[in-house]
This record gives sequence, structure tokens and C-alpha cells, in this order.
Amino acid sequence: EGLGSVYFQFSADNSKLVVSEKSGFAVYATTDGALIKRVELGFEPQHIRFANQDKELVYIAEPQDKIQFLSYDDEQVTREVESSFDVVVYEWNDQYQQLVVAGERLLAIWPRGDLMAEPHEIVAHASSIRILALRPQADLLITFGWDRTTRVFDMSTHEQVMQITKTFPSFAKFSDDGRLAFSSRNGECGIWKFSNFGAVTMLRKPPIEFAQ
Repeated sequence: EGLGSVYFQFSADNSKLVVSEKSGFAVYATTDGALIKRVELGFEPQHIRFANQDKELVYIAEPQDKIQFLSYDDEQVTREVESSFDVVVYEWNDQYQQLVVAGERLLAIWPRGDLMAEPHEIVAHASSIRILALRPQADLLITFGWDRTTRVFDMSTHEQVMQITKTFPSFAKFSDDGRLAFSSRNGECGIWKFSNFGAVTMLRKPPIEFAQ
């Protein structure tokens, strides 16, 4: 999650909170707020989060065409993935080892479990992509762009399967079981229902025009 220029996320077991800082990050205990550790990186890691059962931290590094994985215990970079463009947002799925990054109009999707492979790149929007939401099963991806469209992509084919116009959410997330997706803006929300056969149904929409 982000708050202004500060990024933060809870660990999988909810015992720790990682918070970005101007030159690194800090980790706090959620029980009493005590500082557990502070790590200097020389830059502010963007969209920092825990990964791989809290054994690593992942974030957008500087320059912004890199995603780094850093060992939580020894604080060393274990993996570094380079994109052909500056990364604005990314999604990482622990279970399927799936990485997706987004930038100015582009998506880059790596094969599951193979960050050494060349990613598949897609021109997904007419302008910069703001938000990504990857379903827990890593089979569907929702993107929100500054072009005021929401798009849904099939991760197996990299094809767009749905587009919603005149949307501008500030937040998006899938439910843990992957059946619902939620987006919000200015207190209003949209909810999508996803069936096992790939059908998408709008259950609730904000007071704006939607088109499928």
C-alpha cells in the first residue's frame, strides 16, 4: 500500500510491518510498534512488500527499471529483474512465482517461476498504468490506466478479455479466494464476480458509466 510517498505492507503472519524510507526501509513489530530493524539501501524502495513466506522483501529499485528481491535475514539482494522500461507498479504472486510489471502503457509478464526468461510485453493502455491486481490463482490480471479504462487480461494467453470505460479507481484488490475483485474511488466501490469459466459479472458499480 502507499500513503503519499511512503509505502508499507504487513507480513504474511501479520507480525511485522515494513515501511519505506528516503534511503531504505524500516520493519516494526505490530504488537507494540517497536523497531525491529532499519536497512539502508541508498534510495527509497517503491511498493515494498514481503515475499516468499516473509523470507524476502521485493520492491522497485533505482533506477526504476529494476525489481529487486532482498533476503530479510542477511539483507542481501538475492535476485534482480530488469525491465525494458521504467516500472510504475508491479504484482508478485508467491505461490506461482509470477511477476508482472507495468509502466508507460506497457505490461511485462514473466513466465511462472522463471525470472531469468525474457518477459512477454503488451501495449495495454493508451497512457500510463496506475494499478495492477493479479488474481491469487495468477490466471487473471486487472489493470487501471490514466486513460480512464479498466482492462482484464487472461494470463495464459496474454489476451485482453474485458474492457471497462470511464473508470478511475484509486485502489484495487482481489478477494483471497479470487472470486471477487474490488475497486474504489472517492468512497464509491465497484465489485466484479469471476466464475470458474472466466465470465466476469459486475455486481456493484460506482456512479459512472461502464461498458463491456
